[in-house]
Amino acid sequence: MNTPKNSIEGECNKISEEKKLDVMLEAWKVAVDTQRHFNDVAMKIRHFGFVILAAVIGAAGLSLRSNFSFLLFDYNIPVGSLIMLSGAFVWFGIYFLDAKWYSPFLIGSVITGIKLEAKLNEICEGCFTHSSDIKAESNKVYIFGLKVDSKKRSVIFHFSMISFLITLAFLMLFAATPAAGATLGV
Repeated sequence: MNTPKNSIEGECNKISEEKKLDVMLEAWKVAVDTQRHFNDVAMKIRHFGFVILAAVIGAAGLSLRSNFSFLLFDYNIPVGSLIMLSGAFVWFGIYFLDAKWYSPFLIGSVITGIKLEAKLNEICEGCFTHSSDIKAESNKVYIFGLKVDSKKRSVIFHFSMISFLITLAFLMLFAATPAAGATLGV
């Protein structure tokens, strides 16, 4: 039976070696462009996170300076601490977009590039190393003497930001002494 896969393989066998090389080269170019695209998306997501971080810290500081708080079980809760906790929640969304949504696409494009480079290097011995170099250099990072790959670095980065925001929220909660007349009362 002639399945689509068998017919495609049959057609591929009819293509000249030079044409196969051209097709693989174009596929490799697309893989590299895809790597650039998803790297750019990841950088924009992180940049957006820092813009949000600045806004959250500014809003929390302003609310703390203005002594905004609300009463909960006879305790004044600074609004700034809730703003910081909201910022931590938003940063978790940024972590999800960066590490769990777009990074797998970037990693997939690097893996595809490495596979294409292996095929191209069979023909053009050692000419193609872009994706392989990215993978190799990415795995050479050490933090406090421990080898840390890109997935671990992403977790460290994002959860340090989330921890920073939560820590500031609790510092505001326990360190602030809002003025008695400045409550919004709930």
